[in-house]
Amino acid sequence: MATNDLRSKKRSSDWLTPLRGILGREVDGASLGLFRICFGAVMFAHAVKYLYPQGGTTLKDYLYHETTFNFTYPGFAWIQPIAEPWWNCLFLLMAGAALAVALGIFFRFAATVLFLSYGYIFLSELAKYNNHYYLMCLLAFLLLWTPADRRFSISTWWKRRGQIETSHQVPFWCIFILRAQLFIVYFFGGLAKINADWLTGVPMIGKGREVLDFWTPVLNLPQIEPIYIGLFIAWFGLIFDLSIGFLLIWRRTRLLAFALVASFHIGNHFLFPIGLFPIMALSTTFVFCEPDWPVRFWRWIRKPCLHRPHSKWSILGMSLLPPIGFLLGWSDKRSGVIDSSSTKMSPVVMMCLFGFLLLQVTIPFRHFWIAGDANWTEEGQDFAWRMMLRSKDASHVIFHLADEELLVEDARGNSRIDWSRTPESAERYLFVPIDSAQFDWSHHPGLTMTYEPTLGLRAVYPLADSDDSETIALQLKKQWESVTHRQVQVRESIGFEDLIVAFEDRQALEISEVAALLARLRELDTQLKRQPGLMREKYRADLAEELDVLARRSDIDPMKDVLIRLHPFSLQADSIGRRRFLIIEDPEFSKCGSLPEQLTQGNELLVWVDLGRLRPADWERLPNWFATFEDRQIKVLWNYANDLNSIQKRRFSTCPWMIRQFAMEIANRWKEETDRRPQVFVTSNIMMNFRVPQPLIDPSVDLASSTYSLSKHNDWITPLSHEVGTAHRIAERKLGSTLR
Repeated sequence: MATNDLRSKKRSSDWLTPLRGILGREVDGASLGLFRICFGAVMFAHAVKYLYPQGGTTLKDYLYHETTFNFTYPGFAWIQPIAEPWWNCLFLLMAGAALAVALGIFFRFAATVLFLSYGYIFLSELAKYNNHYYLMCLLAFLLLWTPADRRFSISTWWKRRGQIETSHQVPFWCIFILRAQLFIVYFFGGLAKINADWLTGVPMIGKGREVLDFWTPVLNLPQIEPIYIGLFIAWFGLIFDLSIGFLLIWRRTRLLAFALVASFHIGNHFLFPIGLFPIMALSTTFVFCEPDWPVRFWRWIRKPCLHRPHSKWSILGMSLLPPIGFLLGWSDKRSGVIDSSSTKMSPVVMMCLFGFLLLQVTIPFRHFWIAGDANWTEEGQDFAWRMMLRSKDASHVIFHLADEELLVEDARGNSRIDWSRTPESAERYLFVPIDSAQFDWSHHPGLTMTYEPTLGLRAVYPLADSDDSETIALQLKKQWESVTHRQVQVRESIGFEDLIVAFEDRQALEISEVAALLARLRELDTQLKRQPGLMREKYRADLAEELDVLARRSDIDPMKDVLIRLHPFSLQADSIGRRRFLIIEDPEFSKCGSLPEQLTQGNELLVWVDLGRLRPADWERLPNWFATFEDRQIKVLWNYANDLNSIQKRRFSTCPWMIRQFAMEIANRWKEETDRRPQVFVTSNIMMNFRVPQPLIDPSVDLASSTYSLSKHNDWITPLSHEVGTAHRIAERKLGSTLR
């Protein structure tokens, strides 16, 4: 028995000894030193980007302090943005540490501070998660364990000046671990792309359309379907990710691989909003070169000498991959190493290194033991290099609060809101959702309240053909002013044509930007008259967006009184016909401000609103929470538009964990104000890869009391239906005909 154990240990030792010798051998630290400089410079620029003022604020303040809520990672709820000025100091500390890392000053201490400071910032806002930021954390962590300051650092220069003996050599494992980490990123990114949607190019249809829109006028390209461009991007990305790690490792293909890396990341810079990542990816990839390549490259610059390429390899490369395939004729020369049999990697260091790598190759596979499609459920999606795999569009997420003590029955048995049991900030609005395209004004005579894009709350009076508009306008003016004690105007509404004519008559047209906007309005109005169905709604949304720009301009006040006179719901649907309306122009009322008691007489103010056609900017003008009457029931909706910024809204609307986290926040806030914890139900419709939009969250589940598991599927996330939409079917049909 003892003999067998000895033999087993001997076999293990025979296998590990050469490996320890390879990883522990001393090599030139030039490549690692240049990696340190590039990474430190990128991290410094990353910190400066957060601190640089733009648009009256900084990205740091916009993301962390100008919101009322920050999303956290599971298990890290205790990490929150700290108060100013300490939060600002943390970013300055990160910037200083990154600069010190790049310069090689107090390297180990600076690298540790960089990892801890950026790690804290990274964990402080889940909405800002990006695989590239996660990679930055990992590289900062790995770098702090290496002697990366032995080359090209101020500390080494200072030691030599003091005639202190220093070494240029570093253990090879320091370079190996960085190479392995980058290899994992590329290779697992490629593995994740092997799925039906990606192979048909569907997630990249939108990018294909953007490419065509940009390059067709420039290059006078023939008519090309976006699916073919999307298909090229998808397959190129798949093949690149799966192969580039191997091409970088093999010395013969290394120069060709660098050309591919440069092409890939420069293309990504223009196709995707990924910030500094292309620069970081390009600069750090050079760690795959021989360890002494910067020194040899500097010698080559001082005395250039281009070696003759291997003709057979060049011809093969040109035939397989023109025009850069000729680089296959040159290979990266092997550098000399100090191969000392006495220099072996420590068993403890080796165990830590391979333990780290084991985690990195295990975590990306965790979605396989969680039921459901990770692209849809987002379970197992993060920290797994699953990049750009899906195109997701979300409608506005609706949070319904159920508070039984809030509703009471009146004498007739109808449910009413007990406003005395609501938070003190509540205004007595009761919003009634409608379909503005189907709204019948003949059923609503008399003064009517509406909420609309750009215009906010408005008091509207529909006129009959026989009505005397001047007489009724005078009566409305007197009544409104007696109740609100504010001077108002009451005028007849106008359509788009009248709006444009009125704008053209104003002196504000001397502002060139306004003139450009009006030209855009004319174009949109023309397109609106030509387009049917859904396209008409798209153009109306574009019209509302352009008018919103005008409405927010402080230097064109004379034009705002024209905007407020638009026909009701004309920015959302065609429900006007030949009707005439009177509009009460009260700027204070349009802001959903405080309601005069005489206007409501202790009851709710009924407001008609087309919630389904509101843009994100329109929700920002609504109260934080408000009551609605739909399906013959009174419901309470929580409006998150002013709680979250645009980055958070875009990310959380497609992520179940984040939706649940905000539902918990809503329940906590309501309990703080009312001492009652409500149920919170969510309606969230998502379109993924052009499938038919479908619910992401089970609307019957109270998310405020639900649990979340990291290791198994959460049942309150609805399964993905594979019913595809029109765009998906067109893509499959075109691809199928091409393959045939």
